[in-house]
Amino acid sequence: MGKKKSKKITEEVLKILGNLYDTFVEGADEFVGPPPPFHVEIEYLQEILGSDWSWRQIANVIYYFKNKGYLAQRKAKDQNKYFLSNKGVGKVLRLKAKKQISKKPKKFKDKYLIIIFDVPIQEKQKRTILKNILKELKFEKLQQSIWITKFDILKEAKRLVNFYKLESYIKFMFVRKAEENI
Repeated sequence: MGKKKSKKITEEVLKILGNLYDTFVEGADEFVGPPPPFHVEIEYLQEILGSDWSWRQIANVIYYFKNKGYLAQRKAKDQNKYFLSNKGVGKVLRLKAKKQISKKPKKFKDKYLIIIFDVPIQEKQKRTILKNILKELKFEKLQQSIWITKFDILKEAKRLVNFYKLESYIKFMFVRKAEENI
């Protein structure tokens, strides 16, 4: 299987998992916590993906996701059941936010969304995650811990911040654009 086709099936399976995730947390915009208790079987994915993908290709994607830590596995009645791990939920949320951004989100006319953060040195991994999220959401860095965007993406940003338990380190603000001729 070529790299291009492999990437396509990976994206398709992630999209299906994301839709399943949405189904289980429908209406929960501020969902935080362990992933909902749903599972996916390879046969179910094959049914949704259709005849374009073989059982072996789908199994390889599942294996890849398991190795990346996006899926966890349980045995039930002599069958493997797969479900999104916390890391998998984070990946799905980030992909959904990226997709929202790629749809040309609404721009503010005369204001900006600013995020100010102070993540302790002991929490370096959380700081790295936060900076990656901000880059993915098209924030621009003003200073090390002050980032700004002209896009209306507060909902997506808050969802990711809450999921990664970063809310205690962050402040969101809206700032009006000043007159240019001052």
